[in-house]
Amino acid sequence: MYKEIAETETDLLRAYVRAGLNPTETDIHEASLIHHTAASGMFDALDFMLEQSGDECLNARDKDGSTPLHYAASVGRMKSCEILLKHGCKKSIRDNHGRTACDLAMLFGYVDVVELLREN
Repeated sequence: MYKEIAETETDLLRAYVRAGLNPTETDIHEASLIHHTAASGMFDALDFMLEQSGDECLNARDKDGSTPLHYAASVGRMKSCEILLKHGCKKSIRDNHGRTACDLAMLFGYVDVVELLREN
């Protein structure tokens, strides 16, 4: 369900959060709405949810040990990575396979994301 919500319009997502949807709750894979929004490219929604939830979910890991930054980097969402970094996420976290978000960006050929994660 969270993946589908993350793909809806930003204003609708904001309304859900204001009505009580908790962006830090997780799905069956232990991924939060913030994980899915980071990968979806809904940049305004991601920024809004991070402001609403504080740092609680910023470095949260799913079942595979992936953070929202891993999700964003693995699909080349440069702006999502920038937003997550702005909010203070840790880029050194490794998933259960020992990969950082930068490693995933490199694996999938997102050179601009690799450069961003290396310079910050």
